[in-house]
Amino acid sequence: RATRPALDALHAAGFLDENDHAALAAGHDFLRRLESRLRIVHDRSISELREDPVELDKLARRLGLRGARAGAALLDEYHARTRDIRRVYARFLPAPTG
Repeated sequence: RATRPALDALHAAGFLDENDHAALAAGHDFLRRLESRLRIVHDRSISELREDPVELDKLARRLGLRGARAGAALLDEYHARTRDIRRVYARFLPAPTG
């Protein structure tokens, strides 16, 4: 529950610029909503997101996405958000070695 206030404090203190703050905040909000729906519908965590088209479509509709490609759009957004988060993390945290 303290992630968003922590991101806001890092931004206010100048550790995160506007773009990094926006990427991390939006990614955090999206991933929390996604995990909440996964837990409600399938009693699974986000680490168990499956790429089954039927499941993705159902999950996408629960998140408010509509249309014939709702599941694919959800997966696209998931990949975009996690890529944005990794991009910010890579600038602040050293890559693992070994």
